[in-house]
Amino acid sequence: MSVALSRPVVRRRSGRRLPASFVVGVVLLGVLALAAVLAPVLVSSPNQLHLGSALQGPSAAHPFGTDEYGRDVLGRVLVATGTDLEIGLFCVLPALFIGTVLGTLAGYFGGWLDMALMRIVDVLVAFPFMVLVIAIVAALGVGITNMFIAVAAVAWVSYARLARSEVQVIRQLDYIRAARVLGFSHRRILSRHVLPNVVVQPLVYCTSDFVGYILLCSALGYLGLGVQPPNAEWGTMIADGKNFLAQAPWISIFPGCAIVVVGIACILVGNSLGDVLRPEAKK
Repeated sequence: MSVALSRPVVRRRSGRRLPASFVVGVVLLGVLALAAVLAPVLVSSPNQLHLGSALQGPSAAHPFGTDEYGRDVLGRVLVATGTDLEIGLFCVLPALFIGTVLGTLAGYFGGWLDMALMRIVDVLVAFPFMVLVIAIVAALGVGITNMFIAVAAVAWVSYARLARSEVQVIRQLDYIRAARVLGFSHRRILSRHVLPNVVVQPLVYCTSDFVGYILLCSALGYLGLGVQPPNAEWGTMIADGKNFLAQAPWISIFPGCAIVVVGIACILVGNSLGDVLRPEAKK
């Protein structure tokens, strides 16, 4: 009995190699993070106007060309990398933490706590996600911090429902029942036997949300509720270049490629996490 309790369902075999897709995804994210760190050093004035150099194509001086104000697109893409990675992290992490904790507690204890949480979830799900975020940002005021608060206030719902459904299955397993019979505290059962098994699915799910929130905040920036000009952000750069697609498509193409790279990296990492954290699924 003690052996069964000391070995939770989620475990990794010793000597198991990480999938190549996971390594590639982490390397891509590492390169993007390095670019975000070095951007302030490599790019001195990303917002400085050079109207005489407007709409120049890619060249040795400007590898990604220039925009309608003569600003170097490569420099702005590099500077925007830090902003967009920050957006992804600060939108995903609070939602992941709040939703997973609330969903785990509701699924484990049930009763009035579960009922109250599900009624709150039902109310939030009844409204379109984008409408709620816009309403909260409009109420709090324009700004990137308020945008993070608005997304976290709504996005936790998906993680709570996911964690709750996982816990409702796990709490019926024999090793959880045995832990209760042995008199283990709720805190010990939750921290050592429930959460390690529950957190896998929300972690995989948040990798896809990472890019989704970058696109969401780009849409908010387009509406004037997110990152404010002249600050560089991939979504706003794409929106700014839409009027010049025939004349200067590089203004939108290169920020779009950056978003695609982030998406590919997150997909590779997310798909591999399930294999790494749940090796028994591949048996």
